Amino acid sequence: MTPSTTDAALFFKKIGDQLAGLWVTHVDDYLQAGEAKYSQVIESIEKTFHCRDRKFDNAQYSGISIETSKHGFSTHQEECIRRIDILPKD
Repeated sequence: MTPSTTDAALFFKKIGDQLAGLWVTHVDDYLQAGEAKYSQVIESIEKTFHCRDRKFDNAQYSGISIETSKHGFSTHQEECIRRIDILPKD
């Protein structure tokens, strides 16, 4: 994994000269994406660090819901919004 030069929380993996996958972290949360061949890299990382079970569809990352469909993916923060306490106007 190679750290990004522009974001300390972003890492990428190239196989040959092709981008194979990305890994982004935030405190104790992470998000990964990549080609099938990138799975071997992830399996190696998961042996070293304690990681949750991987989700391939409909995941959460730092309060953002990521939902997949046959058309691609979408993101929203509806769950976070539902948990916001409205303060009185006093």
